[in-house]
Amino acid sequence: GINAEYGGLKTPARKMKPALSIPIPKNFKKLEPTHLARILKEDRANLVVLDVRDVDYGGGRIAGSLHYPFEEFETKAKEVASQYKDKKYIVFNCMYGQLRSPNCALSLIKELTNDSNVYVLAGGFNSFLRMYHSDPDLVEGFDRQFYDDSFYHVNDTNVVSVRN
Repeated sequence: GINAEYGGLKTPARKMKPALSIPIPKNFKKLEPTHLARILKEDRANLVVLDVRDVDYGGGRIAGSLHYPFEEFETKAKEVASQYKDKKYIVFNCMYGQLRSPNCALSLIKELTNDSNVYVLAGGFNSFLRMYHSDPDLVEGFDRQFYDDSFYHVNDTNVVSVRN
């Protein structure tokens, strides 16, 4: 078409503006204790649980979980990424799921090209323990002496942690 604005010349072909590229920060997802329990029972081969508790580690853990103390995780993130990147579920837990496990999940994500399989256990081990402490298929090594009546760990006061 003729366009008067261009002195009677054909309108120049419109250049497509490149779509605005805003990097979306990679992030973990929350996994509810009930969902983790179902995966442990039905799809354990596709799961790795990384427990990043420290002095509050004693007295029980999620069945089959691997212990990577929070203070050491940063130095092991690259190794963990290469070892478990193909798992469908990489689940982090600390005691409450508020500080240590999210921190470690983000450290791992920096080492991965795909973050879709990284989760933090919602409510942490504390929530999981309250629900499943009597199920040995879900909780290993449970020792009641480590917990008060509200399931707070005896070493809880020594830990950088956030109760919800």
